[in-house]
Amino acid sequence: MAAYTLYGVALSIPAVKVGTALNMTGQSFDYKHVNLRGGEGKTPEYQAISRWGQVPALVHGDVKLVQSDVILEYIGETTGKLWPTDRMERYRAKEWFA
Repeated sequence: MAAYTLYGVALSIPAVKVGTALNMTGQSFDYKHVNLRGGEGKTPEYQAISRWGQVPALVHGDVKLVQSDVILEYIGETTGKLWPTDRMERYRAKEWFA
């Protein structure tokens, strides 16, 4: 079992960004497709992971995060990769999120 689980939809650019960041930082992760059109995002089980029923969502131990920008920052901070320690460089990195 991988340390991270990414919930997403293959055509979701935000989910692709998170998967790319996990790959670039060398993190193993499980990917779980969420059938939003089939209503899976509205199930109590999925809303316990993503309170708004959206993708991407990331689970890492007890941590459950949604919104790709937040997830990317978390991956950077927890892995020590792709995330600058300099404050101004962090702002520059966040410009990429938009």
